[in-house]
Amino acid sequence: GKMFAHILAAMANFERERIRERTMLGLARAKAQGKKFGRPRKCKECGRFESGTKRPLCSCVKGGGANPSLICEGKSGV
Repeated sequence: GKMFAHILAAMANFERERIRERTMLGLARAKAQGKKFGRPRKCKECGRFESGTKRPLCSCVKGGGANPSLICEGKSGV
């Protein structure tokens, strides 16, 4: 009984270490490919999320010369 439980615990620990190794390799590969991590940045004025890596263009942005192709995405309820 106890020996079997110890063997199962050792196997679970080994599998957990393998999962961690695969996760770290995947994160390193994604960083090497230039992927971004974390939450998208928000516009400080209106709180909307930026679209991709571009700067937001909201109704709150003042001044001319803004590129209309840069838009904010609305907040997601997901």
